[in-house]
Amino acid sequence: MFGAGYAAPEQEFNMILTVTMNPSIDTRYQLDKLIIDDVNRVTPEKTAGGKGLNVSRVLLQLGDDVLATGLLGGHMGAYMAELMDADGVKNDFVPIAGETRICLNILHEGNQTELLESGPQIAPAELEAFTAKFAELAAKADGRCDAFGLAAAWRRCRLLCRARQDRRGGGRQGAARYLGCIAGGRAGVRR
Repeated sequence: MFGAGYAAPEQEFNMILTVTMNPSIDTRYQLDKLIIDDVNRVTPEKTAGGKGLNVSRVLLQLGDDVLATGLLGGHMGAYMAELMDADGVKNDFVPIAGETRICLNILHEGNQTELLESGPQIAPAELEAFTAKFAELAAKADGRCDAFGLAAAWRRCRLLCRARQDRRGGGRQGAARYLGCIAGGRAGVRR
């Protein structure tokens, strides 16, 4: 995720731009018990997923003006745009030929099983179209996009989380997981 909304304390942005390059329709199933080799009846809960979109939703809850962008494709991409609209997430994604992926999360017996599709192939022309779209949208966010400032802010947040987790006995891996929850991702946690 890139954010065009980083500002020094004396600056103010009107919009925060989040980027999700490999979004997914996240489908969650809650089961009391997962029965292998049998039928499991479920009720899906679907959300527009991806780290940038998770951050967009949190920022919206905090009252920020957010615009999400990235790449969407096919029927799943169109459905994902509907999910974002329903969540109140303003969005301006670049269409691609490939199909937006679906990721399944099965919650069962205190466990979590994930089935994650790979993202679609991105053609060079699609990447160029995204680059042009990003430049256009970043200009609307006062034209200021400070990647170094973002990296510094990320490092400060990571250090704060590490200090918090070290005090609670969670160690550095716990800090990365905590930060991942804040950022809507897995922040340095490898499985």
